[in-house]
Amino acid sequence: MLYGIEACPVTSRHKHSLDFTVTRVFMKILCTKNNDIVLECQNFFGFLPVSQRVAIRTSRFLERFICSENLLCNVFKRRAICHKSEINLG
Repeated sequence: MLYGIEACPVTSRHKHSLDFTVTRVFMKILCTKNNDIVLECQNFFGFLPVSQRVAIRTSRFLERFICSENLLCNVFKRRAICHKSEINLG
């Protein structure tokens, strides 16, 4: 579900929507409607919230982008460095 999301701009609204979807999937899998149980199971299984997962994936993507020797990547390298520092600060 998160495939390729690191290359797209993601707003907090998008993250909330993805969190809602993932929570609903866990509710279906666990046959419960209790949000506390779902959150506890997600923590137990080491499943990070979508917002953290997106930040980690984006940071890794930008790191590979910055290190690339591709001419097009070099054109946008400064912007990628700025964006990566914003992610690490936030």
